[in-house]
Amino acid sequence: MIWNRKLASGSDLQNKKVAMRLPVALSSGRAKEFWLLSGFLTIVTVLRLCYLGSHELAPDEAYFYLWSQHPAVCYYDKGPGVAMATLLTTSVLGQSEFGVRASSPFFMLGASISLYLLAKKMFDGTVGLWTVIGANAMPIFNVGAETLTIDPASVFFWSLSLLTFWKALHSTDGGSRYWLLTGTLIGLGFLCKWVNCLQLISVILILGFNPAGRVYFRRRQFYLLIAAFAICAALPVYWNSQRGWATLSQLQGRASLDRPVGFHPTELLIFVAQHFAVYSPLLCLGLFVTLASAVRFHRRDFKAYYLVSFAGPVLVLYSLLSINKAALPNWTATAFLSLGVLTAADWRERIARRPSLFKWAVAAVVVAFLSSIVILDTNLLRAAGMRIPYRYDPSARLEGWATLAQRVASVRTQCEARLQSRLFLIAGQTQLAAEISFYLRPPVEAPGHPPVYLLARAHSQNQFSFWPSYEQDPADSGISFRNRDALYIDGKPDDLLPPRELGATFSRIERLSPIEIKKDGEILRKVRVLLCINYHGRESP
Repeated sequence: MIWNRKLASGSDLQNKKVAMRLPVALSSGRAKEFWLLSGFLTIVTVLRLCYLGSHELAPDEAYFYLWSQHPAVCYYDKGPGVAMATLLTTSVLGQSEFGVRASSPFFMLGASISLYLLAKKMFDGTVGLWTVIGANAMPIFNVGAETLTIDPASVFFWSLSLLTFWKALHSTDGGSRYWLLTGTLIGLGFLCKWVNCLQLISVILILGFNPAGRVYFRRRQFYLLIAAFAICAALPVYWNSQRGWATLSQLQGRASLDRPVGFHPTELLIFVAQHFAVYSPLLCLGLFVTLASAVRFHRRDFKAYYLVSFAGPVLVLYSLLSINKAALPNWTATAFLSLGVLTAADWRERIARRPSLFKWAVAAVVVAFLSSIVILDTNLLRAAGMRIPYRYDPSARLEGWATLAQRVASVRTQCEARLQSRLFLIAGQTQLAAEISFYLRPPVEAPGHPPVYLLARAHSQNQFSFWPSYEQDPADSGISFRNRDALYIDGKPDDLLPPRELGATFSRIERLSPIEIKKDGEILRKVRVLLCINYHGRESP
């Protein structure tokens, strides 16, 4: 094949006869790279595991944990991947912060190994080593490895499919198993994060690059890949078809397409600027310099075309959306995997031509590592004498929830003793419902019910909408809440009127003292608490 002849160096290294003729110095160099890679990844992974349970769950993490307690083939705004991973780790390691997050460091470890193997096959081990070091230095990569989000699993399956598809294209026997495996990996990634389906566009772009690739559109290998993906995607698609395509409406709102679309250049600038913050300024600059060069010259080199094709669809999609409303920088994380490999190869050549650039490359990695450390623990800056208000500190989202749950439990106990009845809990926001569910662990009212209910609001939909509610008919929910009392909490100011949904369904509402959680004299959390007496349900119109 044309591509095999152009890129023979990657496969030649696997040929035993060629390997026997390699100089001893090269063999020892490869061994050194292996031990450097192994040592680096071992140290990084062990440090991440040690830090994993040192802070409380963020609201999204508690929400995903709640999903894992209600297994399903799809959820309102995500596939089942993150919930299944959480269910597995908490079943083995327990329902703790460590157990909830345990999959993330290993997904990132797997992604690192996949990127190294890809870079080694396409270029050499040195490029692979620097790809791994650069990726693991980035703040966004480190935050992903320390928290439970959909990104670590998405990044892992994306990275591995980059490797398997490269093998599929360069297999001498047609590589049907690699095509099938690639389709499966893209499908599994899709179950974690919907954006992974854009890899199918990348595959089509790559195959359409020249006649040697276009022949696959007439061969079974391409359709094996598509079929494997379709099998993985079938259940979420069916789930949505039975629920009015709920996920599509959520994605529309997430992308700000549920409101008038406009041209806002400032939003695009914000989108770009965010990348310099979370990918580290110097590393991000290097990535964009390589991207600009690759866009100009990618058709001269199939390796560059391959890597850019897996970055392009993601970057183009979110850049277009950001003209209306800035997308979040983690949405493009998968695009920077293949671009990271290309950047390592590109800057190695640039440094070979201009050795003075090496110190800038080292500085970029060091700055990225230092940025990661500070972002993961902003208390280090406070220890150094810097004053950072908690209201401006993103890491404050990881504090105060356990104490809040204890205070809610105390108020609940006092009210139950006074009323001589057991209260059920209602929260006004999903983050409160999820956090109190995790840290308070109240018993569920009936099988399948969430531990804390979300206030039922008209024209509002989220994952709680698909779980049993206190407002449901007893025949559907399995339990009647009529004449029961409840404790309601939300993050609204205490002087606001109670939500009208409560007034319409309870006979009386009592305002209790708000709960404040402070740290260093600053308020971390403040919630309004209402005692709701005698649930009677909504009156029939």
